[in-house]
Amino acid sequence: MLKEDLDIVNVFRKNLFLADSIRGIMIKMKNKSYGRVFTAAQELLKQGVLNSQKLGMSTVCSINLNDSKALAYLSFLDFMEFNSKITGELAEKIKSLAETIPLRYFSFIIGEGYPERKTSKKRVLDVLVIVENEIDSTKILNLLENNCKLMKFEVKVHVFKVSEFLNMLLSKEENYAKNILKKKLVFYGSQNYYAILREAIEHGFRA
Repeated sequence: MLKEDLDIVNVFRKNLFLADSIRGIMIKMKNKSYGRVFTAAQELLKQGVLNSQKLGMSTVCSINLNDSKALAYLSFLDFMEFNSKITGELAEKIKSLAETIPLRYFSFIIGEGYPERKTSKKRVLDVLVIVENEIDSTKILNLLENNCKLMKFEVKVHVFKVSEFLNMLLSKEENYAKNILKKKLVFYGSQNYYAILREAIEHGFRA
C-alpha cells in the first residue's frame, strides 16, 4: 500500500462524487510529482479501485464503491483519521460505548459535535449508529442512552435502521443523514456505511 495510493483514495473519500483527471487529482493532493501520481492512479485503475470514463477529450477517474479493495482503503483512512483526531480518555469512552452494542454488523459514527484535538474543550458528542433492518433500533437507542449517563460530557445518540438512513439520504429535504456527511468520523463499520452510500448513489443521491 503506497502513500500515493492512499492519498489518491483520500481525495475521493472527501468527495465520493468526484470525477476528475489525474492532473486534477494531483492538484487536490498537493503533490508536485505528476509521474508518481499517474503511476499510482494507473495501478488503482488496474486493480478496480478506481473507475475511468471519457468526458470529451479528457479521461476522468472516480472511486469504485463496488470494489472490496476500495472499501478497505476507505475504511483504513477512516480509522487513521479517527485516531488522529480523537485520543486519550475520549477515545476510550467512545470505544467502550461502541463495545456495549451487542451486534456484529453496525456502523458507529461520531458527528460534527466531536471536540477537535487540542483545539476545543467542548464535550458534546453526536453519536450515530446504523443497524440492520431486522434489529430493534429503539432497544439499541435505550441501551446507549443508559450507558451515556455514565459519561462526564453530553452525548446525543441517534440510531437508525439501514432503510431509514437510506430514505433520509434519498429525501429531497435537508435532514440529519445529509448533514452528518459534511463532518464526521467513522469509528466502526465503515464498509457497511459506504455500502449504504453506494446504494443511495445508485438511486440518484447527490450530496
